[in-house]
Amino acid sequence: MLYGDGVFEGLRSYRGKVFRLDAHIRRLYESAKAIWLEIPMSPDEMCDAVNESVRVNKIDDGYIRLVVTRGAGTLGLDPNRCSNPQVIIIADVISLYPKELYERV
Repeated sequence: MLYGDGVFEGLRSYRGKVFRLDAHIRRLYESAKAIWLEIPMSPDEMCDAVNESVRVNKIDDGYIRLVVTRGAGTLGLDPNRCSNPQVIIIADVISLYPKELYERV
């Protein structure tokens, strides 16, 4: 995380269902492949983890941020010195601007 070496994906949920989950997960894995980062779970396991995060946190209309870091390592710049990639799933209700703000424009 010190050098921004990782990938992320932002997703939305509507009525408790994640919008285009498969497409987001596919893009996340393609991004990881582009920087030679091996995600420590399968795409199916990642989908299950995202859906479980939404369910456990009781998110209807929300935002999910998936972050995959290369893991712990030294302060050097060599990504090969990092091990144990980490997956972080942040799920929260969506905070939109007040309705009045859209009506005044």
